[in-house]
Amino acid sequence: MSPPPHTPGSAVLAFESVKDLHSVGEMFAIPLMVADWESGRVRFANAAAAGMLGYGSEEIVGSRATDLYVDPEESTRLIRVLESEGVAHFSDLVLRGVEGRLVRVDGTMRVIHLEGRRAIAAGWVDTTAARTAEEAVRAQEANFNLIAKALPDGTPWWTRRDDSCR
Repeated sequence: MSPPPHTPGSAVLAFESVKDLHSVGEMFAIPLMVADWESGRVRFANAAAAGMLGYGSEEIVGSRATDLYVDPEESTRLIRVLESEGVAHFSDLVLRGVEGRLVRVDGTMRVIHLEGRRAIAAGWVDTTAARTAEEAVRAQEANFNLIAKALPDGTPWWTRRDDSCR
């Protein structure tokens, strides 16, 4: 795996130690996880990241970050983007938490330096509840459309939008 390029003029995030990273990473409510570039092992996960997946912060450290992915191809695709661009954005990525619980996230990965070595920092937002609600609304809309098509023309029905009967 070749290291990603550094874009001239872009800032390189560098931390001398995991302790320094911890000092910054725990300030944020947004989940943040850092994995070693070569081994893929989690070096740091703030409480928000670990908790979202059902782990303790120290419990997840040392595990392979790629083991959290439901679809291993997503991991491979994101690594390719990181290799060429140094940053990768993702949407509706599905991660596996404790006891197989699935968590859907949107976020960004960026190449950083930790203790003089390349690492991958990932920050994300849990979209599980929002996407589940969207799917429920789409299912209800589909059911409504089936009922509407089954009614004979001219059948009166109440509409919630303007509180009228048609």
